[in-house]
Amino acid sequence: MNIYNSINTYFEKEKSSLDFSLQRIVFYFSMAYIYTYVRGIFGVAEGFVTKENSAVWKPVGIFTPLSHEFITGIFFDGMNELFILSLIFCGFGLGFRFFSWLAFFLGLYIMGLPLNFGKVHHSNHLPVVVMGIMALSNLSGYISVDNILKNKLKFLKPEPKSHTVFNLISIFLLLHFSLVYFASGFQKLRHSGLEWIFSENLQTIILTRPSVTELGLFISNFYWLAVLLAFFTVLFEFFAPLSMLDKRLKFIFMGGCCMMHVGAKMILGAHGDFTPYVFCFSVLVPWFSLWESINLKGKLLKR
Repeated sequence: MNIYNSINTYFEKEKSSLDFSLQRIVFYFSMAYIYTYVRGIFGVAEGFVTKENSAVWKPVGIFTPLSHEFITGIFFDGMNELFILSLIFCGFGLGFRFFSWLAFFLGLYIMGLPLNFGKVHHSNHLPVVVMGIMALSNLSGYISVDNILKNKLKFLKPEPKSHTVFNLISIFLLLHFSLVYFASGFQKLRHSGLEWIFSENLQTIILTRPSVTELGLFISNFYWLAVLLAFFTVLFEFFAPLSMLDKRLKFIFMGGCCMMHVGAKMILGAHGDFTPYVFCFSVLVPWFSLWESINLKGKLLKR
């Protein structure tokens, strides 16, 4: 009975709408900036929308039941602009119920289209899933244009300051992150075993990347340093599911996975550019609660 109650509490706990609001703001605005100025994804998809490429059309995943003619037929000029605009509207929390789903489906199409032609960009997958999970809330949060309008229009119900749906979204997000990184760590150990860590594997990876940085070249000179980085990479990935158990474990393992991407960028250069993933971690940070906690501790220290 105690286990049953614990499970109910875990899923039915209400979570702050203010936290979700700030997570929404940081995530969507950062994605709008990244896919406008950092990662141009539309040009890649646009290059495949030609009749000549139909010969190499090999649909994967949810694209499997769809034909090449249908997929290329729904392409239209201005799709990228509409995608970015949807992200901005979501950032403001304006028409979130509609634009969050629009951003998800447009992102799914634009980023998923190249996969059917064998062009894989690993660093674009997580943002699309996060968009889909965020859209499931159907609520924009207490800090949003939607909520301002609802407060002005008396016949609409204002956004709640806390709700179980925000807790469920948080759980789904953390679960997905945990499984993604666990799968990565598991596959490393499954196919290479401990040799992925204790061989010259990471040194080879670093030196064979054309965009390797000076820091990467420095690290590759020291076997023990490369092994240490490989060890922590597998450690954070393989044990990522422990993040589901405790806030401190979440900080350690999700923080470790995030810093892993930052380190990859510093070492591998453009080849290790997982900038969209780094900003995806913003949806796991309880910004408002964290600020309140820091502010409270500051007041207690002053006393």
